[in-house]
Amino acid sequence: MSFVSNAIEGVKIKSLKINEDSRGNFREILRESEGLIADIKQISMSRTKPSVIKAFHWHKYQDDIFCAVSGNFQVVLYDGRQNSSTKGRTQVVLMGEDYEQAALFIPRGVLHGYKVLGDRDAEMLYLMNNEYNSLKPDEERVPHDDPNVNFDWNASHFLWRKRVLIIGASGLLGKHLIKTFSKQYEVIGTYNNTKKDGLVHLDITDAGEAKSLIEKENPEIVIICSAKTNVEKCELEPEDTMKINVDGVKNVV
Repeated sequence: MSFVSNAIEGVKIKSLKINEDSRGNFREILRESEGLIADIKQISMSRTKPSVIKAFHWHKYQDDIFCAVSGNFQVVLYDGRQNSSTKGRTQVVLMGEDYEQAALFIPRGVLHGYKVLGDRDAEMLYLMNNEYNSLKPDEERVPHDDPNVNFDWNASHFLWRKRVLIIGASGLLGKHLIKTFSKQYEVIGTYNNTKKDGLVHLDITDAGEAKSLIEKENPEIVIICSAKTNVEKCELEPEDTMKINVDGVKNVV
């Protein structure tokens, strides 16, 4: 999962594998054999406006599975169960298009709610092991700003994502890494010879340029995909190879 803090007893997060090709993609959400939830009696879906907070509620007899369909969510869980080993603990999970796709299992008794992130509507799919009974609803509610939960919905550290600098992002490997890391991190990619939209220029053989870019972007993670890889050319051009593959790496480090 893209962000999980202070895990609560019984909460489970299943990463969803996305199978993708030129036609689009396909993902499985749940299999009975996995045992993530004992039974499914109802499936529902909601569409929520940007910045709206829906919180908190909890169930005495119902377990839930959340799965973000579109948009982005800050899902907040609070363990109010008296006999839980994690009583009083809060867990934050970021779900949606900009994060690793996942199904979130929330056991009965755990307070849950969410805030829609970004500037567009977001859709959430709910799988439940009980049907909703309007005459006798299994719905206990707590205000989103309840002092016992004491959660700051605007705290920026819950929304912080590590910055990753991918050097040589215009190549095949670099393009793949940008696509993969963008689901979980804030990514900056570089090019050298041919300008690419969305990428910034960097010649790793230029120590000054490398130092300036890294100080400006201040990444937590740096991945170097830029290198001279043709073996024959490396042997024929040893000085140029050393300049790129050895000195270039030193400049970045």
